[in-house]
Amino acid sequence: MVEVHEKNSIAFSLAIEAIQKLRGSVTNVFDHLKDGKKTPAHGNDTKKRAFLSDLQAGLMLVTIEYEHFEKQAALLPKWTEVPPLGNTSLLSLDPITDRMSFYREALDAYKWSDKMRDHCNLSTMLLSQIKRSSNFGHHASKRKKPSIGSHAIAPDNVDSIILSIDQYFADLTVHRKQTSPYVLQVTVSRTFKAIIVLRGLLIERVVVRATHEKETREDGSPDCWTPSKYLVFQKITDHVTSTMLHYHYPNSPEMALKQFMNWLRSYNKLFSTPCKRCGKYLQDNLPPTHRDLRKLEAYHETCR
Repeated sequence: MVEVHEKNSIAFSLAIEAIQKLRGSVTNVFDHLKDGKKTPAHGNDTKKRAFLSDLQAGLMLVTIEYEHFEKQAALLPKWTEVPPLGNTSLLSLDPITDRMSFYREALDAYKWSDKMRDHCNLSTMLLSQIKRSSNFGHHASKRKKPSIGSHAIAPDNVDSIILSIDQYFADLTVHRKQTSPYVLQVTVSRTFKAIIVLRGLLIERVVVRATHEKETREDGSPDCWTPSKYLVFQKITDHVTSTMLHYHYPNSPEMALKQFMNWLRSYNKLFSTPCKRCGKYLQDNLPPTHRDLRKLEAYHETCR
């Protein structure tokens, strides 16, 4: 192992030395070209031929150094520590500094998931080999799994929870548009309105539109599918959909719904809040459409 590390270090040292020589020869060529501009246009032919000869020699040296660098680069050990993860490997090519660690974090998550799956398979194999004690008998009562009833809640209970949310958040106005399925219209401080489809207390779909856009179809039923014609509200719909998946707690649906509503009310000053990172109100003619999940701070889509 020590010999392998020594060979790798020698190979890297030779490659670095080769690229330094290549950079030096290229710099000399450009310096020669820069000095050649000072030669008079109607100067001596001998000086012109000498200039072209030196330039040709410099370019030949660049070619030789480049071939030498290619040979040294071919001798470098292949980096196999990070296997490619399909299109995810393209994240490692992102030139933005604050996003360079995302690929490594994704790789660590994949490694952790693989280890967890191996441990689970081993645990399942070991548990399957353990025989139950005869003291329990064949008629022992089985432990029932706790049932999750967050999708089967009476409409009256949902109405009372929605009423408490409407009274608690002053920036939100909540109206029930339909009972089966349960559809809410939430108006965020005259900024926009959101159509929220609930299954019990679990959020299934959210569409954000402007306050003057239609929220019903021709038959009078709530329109839960048509996107807004404005790009800013289309972007907010995408962010809201992602946040809806974040606030998905089947065991505590009421708390999840209240947290989601609290996050949604952070858009009450959409057009008058600057970006937390760049400090600008508009970027690409759009206000900060993203809201942080913890501090509820405003960010542009490219600044988050």
